[in-house]
This record gives sequence, C-alpha cells and structure tokens, in this order.
Amino acid sequence: MCGIFAGVGKLNTNRIIALGSMSEDRGTDSVGIAYVSEGLTRVAKIADRPCVGLNMTLRKEVTEAAVSGMFIGHTRAATQGDITSENAHPFLMDGIAFAHNGIIVNDEKFGKYDVDSQSLIHGIKNKNFSKYEGGIALVWIENGLLNAYRCGNPCYRGRQGTATYLASESEYLRSIGCTHIRELAEGMIYTFHNATSITTKRVPKNKVATYLSVYQESGGKSWKDDYYSEYERQNGYKLDAPRLGEFGKSYPENFNTWKDDDKDTIRRCLICQDIAGDNGYCHTCGEWVEKELDVDLPSEMHA
Repeated sequence: MCGIFAGVGKLNTNRIIALGSMSEDRGTDSVGIAYVSEGLTRVAKIADRPCVGLNMTLRKEVTEAAVSGMFIGHTRAATQGDITSENAHPFLMDGIAFAHNGIIVNDEKFGKYDVDSQSLIHGIKNKNFSKYEGGIALVWIENGLLNAYRCGNPCYRGRQGTATYLASESEYLRSIGCTHIRELAEGMIYTFHNATSITTKRVPKNKVATYLSVYQESGGKSWKDDYYSEYERQNGYKLDAPRLGEFGKSYPENFNTWKDDDKDTIRRCLICQDIAGDNGYCHTCGEWVEKELDVDLPSEMHA
C-alpha cells in the first residue's frame, strides 16, 4: 500500500516533512507533492526514499507548498508501473492533481495507463467511483480546492492550530500535534474550503475488491495475484501493508503489521489517548464527537 497526506490552512514545512517521512512506512519507492502557486498547480516528485526526497531534493517545493496554504502528498509502494519519477504520485491530468492509495483491479476498463491509479481521473471528473473495483483513498486539488475521498482504504483528518492535515494513519497526525482526529466517512467527497470550512457530498462509491482477479491471458496469474495471494491466503483481505521482516524476507511469518505489536491492553481514547469508555472516547472527547457528527454527513443533509 501507499501513503497519502495533505493539508490546508497555516501549514508548517517541518510538519509536512514529518508526515511524508512517517508515510515511508507505507511506501518507500517514491515521493511527491502538489500545490498551487501563483495560480498554477505545481507537481514535484522523485523516485527516491521519502525521507531523502522531502528533506533534500524537494525541500524547496515543500516550503513553497507550506507557504501556499494547501498541498497533497504521496509515498509510493509500487505495484503496477516501473519505479520512476514519472510514475510517482501525484499525477497532473486535465488540470487536476491527485494521489491515490490502493489498487484498482479493473483499471484496464478505463483505458491504457502506466499506473492503475491514473484511471481515477475519470471518477474524479465525473464525481462517480461506482465503476471501479479496488480500495480507494484519494486526495486531489481541483479548482484551487483540496478534496478527499475514501472507500475501503483509510484516510484521517485532524486539526493542528489553524491548519487541517490528512494522512493514511491517525498515528501520523497525532505525532505532529493534531487533535480532533477522525476517519473520513466512506463514499463521500470532502471539500476543504479552508482549515475550518468543510463541505461533503455523497457520491456513488467503488466496489472494494475482496478477491483478486485472475487474468487468463497471462497463464491464469497476474502481478495483482502475486502481490496479495500469499498475504490474502493467510489473513484474508486486509488494508494495511504487512511490515517488512528481517533482511531478505518480504513478510514476517505471522503477517502482522507494526500496529499489531503496539496494542495497548487498556482501552484508550481514539483522540487524546486518555482512558476511554465503551464508545472508544474519554468523556471530554466523546462530547466533542457528538457535536461534530453531522460534519461527516452530506452537506445537503445538515440542519
């Protein structure tokens, strides 16, 4: 799996780099960002380790992204397509910059693309993802606004001062000082007009693949089968990429992720990590969640 991260508001260069560096857990093959500067959408990406690319090669662009007040970022774990800077996310197509975490199983249905994620441009433009098979966590910049969508794969949002950040893992947001961390609801497009103004719209959602397609033209096996077959056989379909094992081994024998080894025996609040009740939150955070629940309903349903 890959990692996505994004932000809007009064951003901080070091926090952007921290999010991207932590997202290296989800992909080490390349890193890239996109942002709007002087009315133009700019994309900077490189086939290098995220912590190296963000701190060195792309440092100037990361600073420009922070100053711009809005960005999207991506760390890639390559599946379809060679490991090249061109195949790194974000992609810029038809004036829209976008980055995707997941695998589109039926990308061939939408045309010929070097990377399966590129086929998502049709779903973004039509605001309809119902024809896609596979997990999707997606961030994009369109008409000067930050947008996000998920169904099947994770994406969280959190507040940090006068900025809102997004990431594939809630732990990443907590590490940069975010509070009020919540997972995006599935099947809705979130549009972030600024750090505090968010509108949502329910759209036709993708079908999350629970099995792998088999391609007879390649001897009954495809790269997608190779990527997940053993992992799926052991644990069933999971969203988290397995943690790397010892040197020379692709997966640990128990197929755990890093999060499986970090479980607290005490129920902790999902936001502040204080002792939580049965609802998953402490008393204070639980009250806040109740008040904000309607934010994740389609805007047209708000009172």
